[in-house]
Amino acid sequence: MDGRNLMQLVIPWAGQDRLFRLDTGDVMDLEQARDGEGIGAIYIRVIAFQYSVSDLFHILRIGLIGGGMKAIEAEILVRDQLSAGRFALHCETCGEILAALVEGIAPSDEQGDGDPAEAFDLADIAVRLNMKPQEIREMRFDDFINLIRAHNKRAEPKIRPPSEEEFMDILRRYEPENVT
Repeated sequence: MDGRNLMQLVIPWAGQDRLFRLDTGDVMDLEQARDGEGIGAIYIRVIAFQYSVSDLFHILRIGLIGGGMKAIEAEILVRDQLSAGRFALHCETCGEILAALVEGIAPSDEQGDGDPAEAFDLADIAVRLNMKPQEIREMRFDDFINLIRAHNKRAEPKIRPPSEEEFMDILRRYEPENVT
């Protein structure tokens, strides 16, 4: 990621992995599209599920365009997806995008409030995130951390974000050939 990009994130959306990228100009475009409202206010509204469909539309569209999709293709795709409803699902995606932008990824020595000796159980984490273990195995570390952060804002009990080393250990321990 070059210095002009504040955030880039590859996440599954609309049937395939999509690159969402925002630079400073994109954030300003998003703020302008939301009548000058600041990115902080937009972020708080989205993660609190107090969004408007217009919020979702502009976050997704601008993020896809920043990720390299042609503007007209991004607009058509976002309109098609939003016309099918499932706004809560789209809001979660927007929350992930904005969390990556606003919060980024903490260095591994700052992560977690829990006991460092606490073992992570992939099956337990998958159940708490409403995911299949295989979906977690396929994730990049930064995507996993952003997902946990989004979960922790809305749910109890909290999941302690692992360090990158702990995440890799989780993946190693739960490879199909290592599970007995």
